[in-house]
Amino acid sequence: MKRQKSIQAILTGLMLLSGSLSFSQREVIVKRSIIVSEKNPEYFIERCDYSLLIPANRLGKQQVLEYKYSIKPERALKTEADEYYLKWKGVSFGELNHVRLDVEMKIKTSIYDLKTAKKHPVIDKADMDTLFFLKDEENFRSNSKAILKVSDSLTGKSREEIVKSVFNYVINNLDYHIFSEQDRGAKKALKDRRGDCTEYSELMVTLCRARKIPARIVKGLIPRSNGDVGHHNWVEVYFPEYGWVAFDPTWADHMSSSTTFYSMQNAYVQLSYKRFVKSTYCSCSESAFPFTYGLKDSCAVLSKDINVKFLNMMKFYNAGELDKAIPLLDTLLIDEPDSYAYWTFKGMIYSRQGNYEKGFEAIQKAIDYSETTTQKFLSLYAMANYYALKDDKENAMKYLKESVDLGFSNYSHIINDPDLKNIKDHPSFIELTNELKDKKSNVKKGK
Repeated sequence: MKRQKSIQAILTGLMLLSGSLSFSQREVIVKRSIIVSEKNPEYFIERCDYSLLIPANRLGKQQVLEYKYSIKPERALKTEADEYYLKWKGVSFGELNHVRLDVEMKIKTSIYDLKTAKKHPVIDKADMDTLFFLKDEENFRSNSKAILKVSDSLTGKSREEIVKSVFNYVINNLDYHIFSEQDRGAKKALKDRRGDCTEYSELMVTLCRARKIPARIVKGLIPRSNGDVGHHNWVEVYFPEYGWVAFDPTWADHMSSSTTFYSMQNAYVQLSYKRFVKSTYCSCSESAFPFTYGLKDSCAVLSKDINVKFLNMMKFYNAGELDKAIPLLDTLLIDEPDSYAYWTFKGMIYSRQGNYEKGFEAIQKAIDYSETTTQKFLSLYAMANYYALKDDKENAMKYLKESVDLGFSNYSHIINDPDLKNIKDHPSFIELTNELKDKKSNVKKGK
């Protein structure tokens, strides 16, 4: 029984589940916060202007039902690219030491995939600028020889058939790899045959444009069931009879995903149709004032279907009925195919069952999908568990050290974790835990 709970407590702390992504309409609360840190009393009354990119109404795709502000903005500004920014004028550092600049939005979302468009077409007459989205531009080099060579081979008797050929080409020829802040573009993605959501989307858009089919990248948010918000790119392609239709080649290329050419999960909040867009602006120079500012996104998914699935999965997990937990995890992964936590649970179950090949694959996906330092060190810790269960002491210690180096410091958990029993007599394990014990002691003493 204890073994089944060894990593559960840590993961569950990051899995405050409260919603589902799998039905046609849903409501979410998304909060965007500008966080300002300024500790110098000399600049306490200095005032700056701030701007924040927010979701806006998109016909047939999303509707903002309500806004709540910590400090009411002076105005909202719509850009030429159809983006919406809130603007605060003359907010002092002193005010922001007590109240963050928050906007909380209640949003009703609908997914406008090809399956939906065929049944219930919605054409936004204000969103008909297709010529702009045929351009050869930076990151979308649709007139390059390499792109044209591939696009010429992607044929079909109709626009739908051609776009389907493009979609299938992208998912069949790219492997998922996170490049973080690297700016690569479609040509680089085509050459290297790998990328994350940015490269998948850029390549699909560019190949469509090369076939003279208007296409654009969509930048937006993925509200997650643990209260976090992921940042994601997907694609919209223009069909004269349907308008702009959404596709997500990245999720379609993930194991256990239900995303296809025709259908997508209702898991998306749109922000912008531009490849390069800033979410925040500040009028004050950080070189002139010793302050920092950044953006934090969070959410609450309001429906409860996913919470029931998760609680049932955890009941079986804790009871040691692992064969019953796996199918529930598979259904959860259909809703959130890039959830590092779900893949970690799945990897640990397989590892405890002795199915090491599947266990490794699942935990490696958890590492790949980790977006924060905390997620990364937890998934690395799970990999240490995997190798310890496999009795591979050297690799177990390698990943345990990497986890600790990134910030995992729960000495009591490591000492009492039954998954690590095979390495507890390893000299490196003893040395590492002694160091953590000393750090813990020093913290208590205030050193």
